Amino acid sequence: MQKLIYLCVLLCFFAFQILAKNNREPDSPRGTYKFSLQAIQDTVRAALFKANTEIKLLSDQGIIEAIAQLYFQDYLHKIASYNLHMPQTVDLIESYKTDLVNAFVLKEFKNRYPRLIFDNSKWMFNSVGGIYANMIILYISLDEYIVLWGTTLKADNKFSGYYSYMNEFDVMVRGTMESHDVDAPGHASVIYRPIIQDGIETHTVDTSNLIPKNVRSYNLDAHTYMVSYAQGNILKAFFPGAIMPGIFVNQDWGGLSAHITQSTKAFLKAKKKSKKNKKIISVN
Repeated sequence: MQKLIYLCVLLCFFAFQILAKNNREPDSPRGTYKFSLQAIQDTVRAALFKANTEIKLLSDQGIIEAIAQLYFQDYLHKIASYNLHMPQTVDLIESYKTDLVNAFVLKEFKNRYPRLIFDNSKWMFNSVGGIYANMIILYISLDEYIVLWGTTLKADNKFSGYYSYMNEFDVMVRGTMESHDVDAPGHASVIYRPIIQDGIETHTVDTSNLIPKNVRSYNLDAHTYMVSYAQGNILKAFFPGAIMPGIFVNQDWGGLSAHITQSTKAFLKAKKKSKKNKKIISVN
């Protein structure tokens, strides 16, 4: 029954694409957007400076390791309950820092755009381009989306995906991404890092741009996260970005259901808040 439901969703999607009129190129003068790349960059960078101030304070006081242990205590004890020993972890402090930075980013977006950001979103897995990443939706409409995504585990030689109808930017939040565009001269790779990490300004680029009809391969270090902001036909991107992997790659029906549910809720919430905001503006 569950597979039948998703098959119906898939058929409806194809039918909608045939009838869809929103096929304009990104940045078309015919379209208007709620956000801009500069707004996304400013929000992420402001959050990072706040998060790094907090991390520096905890590190200077020498309590960050104890806090990290306490933060993951229940999770680790749950694993230990059916084992002979306490579990070993890759890097508990780095895991805590990553969670802390992501929390600051989410909070900054919600504070700056309370009428647009989906404030009840849940973390879920996303499988596209060979990577199984953590993702949370902040905003989605027919022509824009904002998501925070990344991986705790190292990911090498992954594929960006091909989108002829969408312009995507990735603003680094934590970790390192090495990216190689197929048409880069000399097959050069570029290193992307957040503007500041662990109190150190990186002095390197923090924003990548996957332009329409371009493809790239990339590597992610462990504990690498970024905010993706896209403009274009988002409904079309939902098919290769969520539907196809869920059905044809890993048959993750729970994950696919979460994608559809969270995306729908975020879309309806943003649309409702946007209409409410227009009403307030017209009254004033």
